[in-house]
Amino acid sequence: MADFDNFERKRTEEKVKHESLVQETEKQWKALGELVSKFAQDGKGIQPYKFNWLPDLMGHPMLVLYSVAATFSNGSGRDGKQSYAVRFSRKPETATEMFLDPPPLAIEDWPLQPDILGNEFVWYIPELEAKLAPAKLADKIAVRLAEYHVEYERFYGR
Repeated sequence: MADFDNFERKRTEEKVKHESLVQETEKQWKALGELVSKFAQDGKGIQPYKFNWLPDLMGHPMLVLYSVAATFSNGSGRDGKQSYAVRFSRKPETATEMFLDPPPLAIEDWPLQPDILGNEFVWYIPELEAKLAPAKLADKIAVRLAEYHVEYERFYGR
């Protein structure tokens, strides 16, 4: 009987966790964007460049640092589940400019998977093998974008 009780308890816990994730994820995705946009609002950056919080041509928000960007995207995945990701790349073209050369740095994608750790909402980033609370993830994104900027500038000898 104890095995069945454990099975039933685990199943109930998983159901509660899933329902909690469904309710929290969109709210936490929005909160992550607000936390990241604060780097631009607070005038932070790498001298002389400052972070900017802008939409790309598709309307996805992105944190920009001079020629590079961290673009935030969410949508339905192949399995019908909502997917979330941050992409580090050269700043996307605008409606009036187009890049003819290949990007100097590889595009870096961070798929984000929502999770509950204890009672706290976290984002799991497989590439980093880390589960981070939204505030820590926002900081990690800003740091990675700054590093990406330095690598980009170094490529062009600036």
